[in-house]
Amino acid sequence: MDQFDDIVQRIKEANDIADVGVELGLKFERESGKWRRVPHAGGLVVNVGRQRFFSATDGVNGDVIELVRWKKGWEFRTTAEWLARRANIELPNWGRMDDAALKVHRLKVSVFEIAQQVFHAWLWKDPEALAYLHGRGFMDDLISAAGMGFSGRRSKEQVAEMKGQFDLFGIDIRSPLGVTIFGYEGDIKAWAEKWNVDMKDEDFNPDWVEKGRMHGMMATPGIVYAHTWAGQVIYLSRRQLPGFDRIGDRDWKSFNPQAIFAGRRQAYFNSVYKGDAEQCVIVEGPADAESFAMWGISSVALCGVNADDEGMGNLRMRLKRHKKVYVALDRDKAGDAKRERVAAVFGAKTRVVEFSDQLSVMHSTPSAVSDQKLSVGSEASDGEA
Repeated sequence: MDQFDDIVQRIKEANDIADVGVELGLKFERESGKWRRVPHAGGLVVNVGRQRFFSATDGVNGDVIELVRWKKGWEFRTTAEWLARRANIELPNWGRMDDAALKVHRLKVSVFEIAQQVFHAWLWKDPEALAYLHGRGFMDDLISAAGMGFSGRRSKEQVAEMKGQFDLFGIDIRSPLGVTIFGYEGDIKAWAEKWNVDMKDEDFNPDWVEKGRMHGMMATPGIVYAHTWAGQVIYLSRRQLPGFDRIGDRDWKSFNPQAIFAGRRQAYFNSVYKGDAEQCVIVEGPADAESFAMWGISSVALCGVNADDEGMGNLRMRLKRHKKVYVALDRDKAGDAKRERVAAVFGAKTRVVEFSDQLSVMHSTPSAVSDQKLSVGSEASDGEA
């Protein structure tokens, strides 16, 4: 796992851009809503939902780190340390991590954003992939808002198109980040030596060497979900299309890029998510989260993040402004095993729900109201969420 990348992500997750803006002296016209404007500040606007800011007069925009750098005039490391202390995050040993490492972090974001744009365009050209999403009840406007994509069928034309986009930005498709999208076949040991990949890293799978192959997002036809934060695509995940979701006699429904290249798994925030919404629903997968988007409800998909993962602690900080958090995991062995543990992470404001003919609270954590209904404004069936 890239330590620098993880530090940057944790800092962003722990510092709400509107709260930081107030601490920096910004006086917003109002204290709620998706958009926060600062009167007489040259058109400075903060988008709370996307955790981004924009100043029309100065032509400056970016995330919470860029906001502090701009307002304080600091270099990156000073900014990051200030934000880390503000959020009570323990600073690890930075070592040689500096602006050069920041460029690597931005490169990863660029790779995912480049790939996502191509995947999104491919979705509209593949009738089977589009029919799958329509069958889940997703309309075209929601598909567009969520930036859903299709990983393609690895045709020569598709490989050439994606490679052309990478070439345009000077990114080698054989690089570790390129492999998360294209995959790689060949001598893995020689490849690792060339790209300075530590084969002793705990996230390096020795099976890659034996098989001579590393999987990529384009290897199997599936729906690609863009995980965004602070207005950037920070991660991609794939849900295999029916017919491509088994390996031998076992299920293989989803794929997350290799942690050693892409960093730890990231939660998925749905297309209508608002950090200051009264309620938020925690689910298993991105499609579940977007089902709630159809009702205008903020939802977050864990995507494999477990209760004892570092990412769960960061998620708790990101959801701290919600008055109610509902944990609605799948009714299967995996969901049953972690439902209560996930709920415990968020404390007394959490309610545990299960799907039936009507989405209602079945039981709750201590000091919560056990018979309170989740206000979805509609009914949800097992097939929809």
